[in-house]
Amino acid sequence: MKKHTLKKALLLAGMAAIMLGVAAFPPAAKAQMTKVWETGAVTGTPRFSYDGTKIISLTGAHVVVLDATNGKKLISIAAEGDGDISHDGRWLVVMNPLESSIPPKKYYNYIAIYDIAEDFKLIDSIPSESVGGTGGFGSYNVRFSPDDQKLYVLAPRWNPDQNSSEMIYKHFSIWDMKSKEELYSKKYSSSCRDLEVSSDGKYYVVGPNADPPNYEEHTRHFLVYEAATNKELYKFKSVEGDFPYNDLDFFIIKGLSKDNKLYTMSWNYNRMKIYDLNDKANLVSECKIPPNFGGGAICIMSKNYMISYRTGEDGNYKDMETSEYDPLTCTELNNFTMDYTYLVDNYNDEYYVAIFKDEGTAGQYYTGLFKYDSDIKDKAADNLLYPNPSSGIITIPLENTQLNELKLIIHDTSGKEVYASSIKGEKEIVLDVSGYAKGSYVIMLQGNGFSRTYKFVKE
Repeated sequence: MKKHTLKKALLLAGMAAIMLGVAAFPPAAKAQMTKVWETGAVTGTPRFSYDGTKIISLTGAHVVVLDATNGKKLISIAAEGDGDISHDGRWLVVMNPLESSIPPKKYYNYIAIYDIAEDFKLIDSIPSESVGGTGGFGSYNVRFSPDDQKLYVLAPRWNPDQNSSEMIYKHFSIWDMKSKEELYSKKYSSSCRDLEVSSDGKYYVVGPNADPPNYEEHTRHFLVYEAATNKELYKFKSVEGDFPYNDLDFFIIKGLSKDNKLYTMSWNYNRMKIYDLNDKANLVSECKIPPNFGGGAICIMSKNYMISYRTGEDGNYKDMETSEYDPLTCTELNNFTMDYTYLVDNYNDEYYVAIFKDEGTAGQYYTGLFKYDSDIKDKAADNLLYPNPSSGIITIPLENTQLNELKLIIHDTSGKEVYASSIKGEKEIVLDVSGYAKGSYVIMLQGNGFSRTYKFVKE
């Protein structure tokens, strides 16, 4: 799969969503998704492999791998833990597979390594007590480093009493793929459920972690580390409000974008908080999510994000709607209706893997692949900046920007600055260009780690 012109369209849409407004906002464009295939082979939480050729998912107590081009199931491995595929597409790793062909030796826990090119042949394993435990399925994470030389693992440690399912703590470890040796390890609280590794290899993130020594739940934080040294760089709270908290009050990690924006969300607060790891993990945006989001999904794109949620009065999955948002302004760029369907991951902002329900089969869910319609996206970008060209007023709406301070500068084609302003907390801003000379102008918008440039024409 090659990269699509959608990336350019998304950039234009984002650049157009930042400046000017007081007039009414035209409705977001009705985007479209074209179904490529569907299969009943896997549900769970599917995600693309790093090269986009495969889809991997936890389905019940199995790690399942699909061919992304046609949905064909390539392998299904009974396991208690997560799995991952290397960036070069050569290796599949699975935590705690339940296959009799892998002797646990003196340990119960291990990471199995399969050679994908050799029809998923089991070639090696990493035995270690630190990998997991006998407490059952779930709470496991494993990710390759971008160079495929290391494995990052977050797994539970259970009460050694065979009759107990109590989780004592989470064990984080880093493994050398060549030597199969543990390079680094650290303990976290049992509430620490998320692990993300940045695509450029600079950072890894764990959380939400309750602080030692007592691991009090009201002190949960996200922790950002420098991958080269394992040094803690940034630490910020994953909860707000007053103690005691409900579990759904806490923010959890929903993804890490290619430009190192960390997306977190809280179910009860119906909000998404976005942090820029390249800018000292500063909070760059805080966006509302639909109040009836429960049961929905968030899909992180290269620059933007999508939210799939239920819109029906009874909250059923038939009336599902997906909206794409600009994370800087929280502005809805596009929306479309896909009954029983929510998007969970994407490859190059072009192909999207989704979970959806067969309307005629009660309780039966399927996995499908969809392709974004770029023509619809191009039209959406045009709709956000209106009118363009303009002889007087240019309007672009902003939404939920209370925390986002932006600097707006306009230059003419000679490079001369003709306008400068600071924007904060505006939902609609208007720019009067009636006094400008006819011609093209460049608009630059900067703030909170964002930098965007685009043009408009004065008639």
